[in-house]
Amino acid sequence: MATRAIRERDLSRMLKMKGQRGMGLLEVLIAVAALGVVGAAFLPAISSGMLRSGQVKESYTAQLLARTQMEDIKGLPYDDTGLYPATVSAPGDFTITVTAIDESPPEFPNTLQKIRLTVSYGDRQLVVLETYKAKRP
Repeated sequence: MATRAIRERDLSRMLKMKGQRGMGLLEVLIAVAALGVVGAAFLPAISSGMLRSGQVKESYTAQLLARTQMEDIKGLPYDDTGLYPATVSAPGDFTITVTAIDESPPEFPNTLQKIRLTVSYGDRQLVVLETYKAKRP
């Protein structure tokens, strides 16, 4: 009994579908072309996102290098010559430059330095940090 009901149901479906056609080759080609156009529209966004990701990584690395080097300089004793060593090894094309400028008042010579730290990547300057270092008695 159950099998007969299933057969009748299948037969009625087949009769309903008899007047319908499947998708033709032209319709399939148009659908694929439409998907291609939509997909091509997203390519510049993906490319731009990948480029920006690399720039963010460079900027983050430069900030990390600058902060670490500056903290190391703050921990060093005051140097009258203003020559503070680079304690952080910069990876790849990164360079760290440290300069110290004497900004002591005339009545207290050689007691205050302005420390400027620059992190560059290739020929581009990415991060500049400045702080002051005082000579403690």
